[in-house]
Amino acid sequence: ETSPLYCQKVIFGSIIEALTGNKRIQKGLTGSLIGTSSTGNWNFIKGPGKAIFKTPNDSMTYVQVSKYGIYHFKWNYEKNECKHIGITSILFSRR
Repeated sequence: ETSPLYCQKVIFGSIIEALTGNKRIQKGLTGSLIGTSSTGNWNFIKGPGKAIFKTPNDSMTYVQVSKYGIYHFKWNYEKNECKHIGITSILFSRR
C-alpha cells in the first residue's frame, strides 16, 4: 500500500529505509556497505555469486563477492519494537 500523505510504501510492522552513501558501482569484487544504525544485521538477497560480509552485524562493513554483476543486500535492525529494513544494490564491475 502507499500512504497518500508521505508517498511511502508501507509494510505493516516494518519501516523501509533508503540506504544512502553506498556506491552503486564498485570496481573489483570487494565493496563497502553502510547501514543506518550501529547494530543490526546484513543479509545477502540476490546476486550471480556468493557474498561474504567481513562483519555482518556492523552497520559499516565490507562485502566480498565471488563473481562480477549486480548484488542486492538488506540491512535490518529493531528500534522501539519496530523492524527497520534497508535495501541497497551494487554493481561489481571489472572496470
